[in-house]
Amino acid sequence: MRLFFMLCILCSWVHVFSQTPRNSALWNDVKGYWSFNHPTDLWYDSSTYNNPLVPKGTAPTRVNAYFPDDYAIQTPAASRQNHLQCTPKLAANGGGTKVNQYTLLLDIKVPTLSLWYSLLQTNVSPNADDGDIFVDPNGKIGIGGAGYSTRQIEADEWVRIVFVCDNNTTNGVWKIFLDGELQVSLGGQGIDGRFALPTASQSFYFFADDGTENPPLQCAGIALWSKTLTDKEVQAIGGYNEPTSVAYPIQPFLQTPTSHSIYVSWLNDAKNSSIINYGTQADNLHIQKPASWESISDYTWHTVKLENLTPSTTYYYQCVSGNDSSLVHSFRTPPVAGADEKIIIALYSDIHIGADRNAAVVLQSMQNTFVELYGEQWQEHVTCIISNGDVFQNASLPELVFFYDNYIPPVGSRVPFMTTIGNHDLYTNPPTYYYQFLKYDDFSAFPHDSQLNEKYYSFILGNSLFVTLNSETATNTTQSNWLDNTLLEAQNNAAIDFVFINAHHPGKSEMWQTANSNWMQNTIYPIVAKYSKVAMVSHGHTHCYERGVIQSTHSDATDFRTLILGGGGGWLDYWTENSDATDWPQTHRTLEGAHFVILEIDMPTKSYEATMYSLGASSRTNTTTTIMDSFHGRKLQEAPNKPAAIFPRNIASNSPKLQAADMIGFDEVMSSQFQLTATPGNYTAPIVNSLRDYENIFKSSSAPDYTPIDKNAGIDLSSYQISSALQNGTTYAWRVRYRDKNLKWSEWSDEATFTVQNSHNDCYSWQYDTVYFTDSFTWIDGKTYNQENTWAVYTEPSQSACKDILVLYAQKNNSPYITQHIELEQGWNMVSFYVNPINSSIETIFSSIIDGITIKTDDAFYSSLIPTELQSITQVECGKGYLLHSPKATTLSVEGTLCNVQNSNLNTGWNIIGIPVGQSVGIQSLINSLPIHTIKSFEGFYTKDSTLNSLHTLKPGKSYYIQAIDSTSIQW
Repeated sequence: MRLFFMLCILCSWVHVFSQTPRNSALWNDVKGYWSFNHPTDLWYDSSTYNNPLVPKGTAPTRVNAYFPDDYAIQTPAASRQNHLQCTPKLAANGGGTKVNQYTLLLDIKVPTLSLWYSLLQTNVSPNADDGDIFVDPNGKIGIGGAGYSTRQIEADEWVRIVFVCDNNTTNGVWKIFLDGELQVSLGGQGIDGRFALPTASQSFYFFADDGTENPPLQCAGIALWSKTLTDKEVQAIGGYNEPTSVAYPIQPFLQTPTSHSIYVSWLNDAKNSSIINYGTQADNLHIQKPASWESISDYTWHTVKLENLTPSTTYYYQCVSGNDSSLVHSFRTPPVAGADEKIIIALYSDIHIGADRNAAVVLQSMQNTFVELYGEQWQEHVTCIISNGDVFQNASLPELVFFYDNYIPPVGSRVPFMTTIGNHDLYTNPPTYYYQFLKYDDFSAFPHDSQLNEKYYSFILGNSLFVTLNSETATNTTQSNWLDNTLLEAQNNAAIDFVFINAHHPGKSEMWQTANSNWMQNTIYPIVAKYSKVAMVSHGHTHCYERGVIQSTHSDATDFRTLILGGGGGWLDYWTENSDATDWPQTHRTLEGAHFVILEIDMPTKSYEATMYSLGASSRTNTTTTIMDSFHGRKLQEAPNKPAAIFPRNIASNSPKLQAADMIGFDEVMSSQFQLTATPGNYTAPIVNSLRDYENIFKSSSAPDYTPIDKNAGIDLSSYQISSALQNGTTYAWRVRYRDKNLKWSEWSDEATFTVQNSHNDCYSWQYDTVYFTDSFTWIDGKTYNQENTWAVYTEPSQSACKDILVLYAQKNNSPYITQHIELEQGWNMVSFYVNPINSSIETIFSSIIDGITIKTDDAFYSSLIPTELQSITQVECGKGYLLHSPKATTLSVEGTLCNVQNSNLNTGWNIIGIPVGQSVGIQSLINSLPIHTIKSFEGFYTKDSTLNSLHTLKPGKSYYIQAIDSTSIQW
């Protein structure tokens, strides 16, 4: 069976291991694949991008191809109207505004020679000009403006044409291969020139021409990559009906990463002759290291530990065993703590290789998302992939071999993959083969204990500690004590800001009660709750998504999250299948569907952002992701302000509504907690202790839409209705506090008291008042206030039955304003403001250095050396970029309100822009799809598609020069 035809097996992910080619990594970046074999849709795109071809004019018809059960299309009679429209929605690359780097494969057969056959039209208009790749009347492939193949194809014989294009005139290529043999090898033909493909929603065409040079032919398949395949990769694909001319590539697997080392492993039959060549340049793998090997049944597993690596550095490598070798791959070492970088982790669980639902689809969607967020060289940004167990259905040897040699290589050769053990991973018992593939000795809790080695472990990436527990075979005090000690060490380690823990079994699952682990809920969570650096404990086991929060017991009043990420490829759990589903208070959101999470840890700001990408619950083949959840943690963000207990006070009915002031803070409200006691000042045994959350997503509308149901929709977290009648004549006290979405709690409000009168009417209304003061002030209640963030409640005298309540919130030092500090060096600085200054005049803001200062923008300037009437800058604007020359090193302190700039417009060419937000922003995610080529500052540079970038984030208070290829706008 021809290799190209087998690609449809790879894209469809059947479960018969022998049917998938071992060199499947060659296809991991395919952006479009049209095999014409779909039973109902001739134009179906079998890649994960689902961009069907669109026939124009008279549609081609299906015919039998060369191989049994394989089909082709027969194009219609020559006509300007007849062609195939292709819209693969590619991003610009290769240094231009179009797709300048790509590879195109076509399997064709022409019925006769002596005619011109147009194969490719790159113009967005199918008939605007001549085609761009032809079969000429002599059977040669190419175009007059560039070159033709030496070989002449034969009439009525199938041939595989591969066109490799990189339009860079300096180091690009323009190549044509016929059945794996190089026929034309030229340099790049010009960026954004004739051979560039259009981007986004614009189309190009197959078999289109400005005349009628598109007579009938047969085509058995088309594939498209948005990169240039190497000669060896094209040779590995082989010919249409010819064996590949090179050995199947070795499939490397990365694991056990540190900033200075990594393990590289692979399967190959060779023994004693395996090495790895590596270095920091793809064309100079000058360092060589021998591999060790071990027999795993009839297979041989080779491993090399690369050591003494430099942090935050890209390394290229190639694995060699005997006559076989891998392609040249690359990885980037993680940064050390304190680096101005991010740690980016992908999280998922329950892949279930051997009996999966859509494991390959989930993995491909994850990789697609990497490309969308971080570009084609996404391994320069993604640090690691972590699984929460049940990678396998039974962990049998065929499943293990399939995972390491086929499933994981598209990503596992570029970033390390780490996992914990799940119950299914032990179904082949003892799990000897399972652990032979893993090289976790360096991270193991007990590396010298043969029974415990690699069973649970921890490792550090940047400023974060990752702890992997074993919830299957080691649920004992040995492991829990080790965890306690490990977390204590992390708590006392100033270089660690966050701890992320994973284990297969959850404490409590809403969807599936059998999944619940008493050991996790009652032993592990209480240990974790003691330590403020723990941000998250994630699990699998239940095949759905669940997010919750566990209250901590440490003094920092910051809780930690729990996650269940069981939608990694196994058969899903649905609400309709679980009659014992339980609405646990600790869980806030439970969703059906396949999914994965991307966790971005920003080390400079000591914060993280997590996003859950869902593939839905309906289709096994859907690869389009939807963001269905996101959350964050920001260590430097202050907790909400102390709230106010507004009403009731003094007198109330026997079933009053407790009303608090709204939460004030830097984040949104997540939860409120009300407590009521019959013993004022004593809340050890409150009558009411109500903790409620802004959402409680439990169950769904079921098929086909699976719309989540939020039981807390419309909830008012600022009030609580007493449901049981209180005792007449008794005095009660109550208080309230808030938790924000950053999981930080406010202080408890001051206590409010009331005495119950059964006949009392609780009618009331109130209004808020905010007072800003410098030292102190006296309010309407006659009291003097001198503390910031002070609440006070005053009941106006009234002759009516209803009380008019005035609520005060006092803020000190003009605290509706915030202060931005800008560090200036002597000489030139690039600066910006993320506050709207109270007084924006140049003389006021720069009063301390006004003599000798120079300020420039794209089109204006200020200089202290020229008269005022000649100045073109008199005030500063938030979000605008400035080039500033300071006569001395100093710190500017600028007071104002937060900037409300949402867009920064860019003109074609160079622009200087400021950063209108108060936190660092990642460049890749900010400008990924924008026509921006280069960003520069005094600190470094960033160029799209470059691996040498020294600038990765845009910092508040700084400004940057940005080169835009076309007019555009940055969305903040």
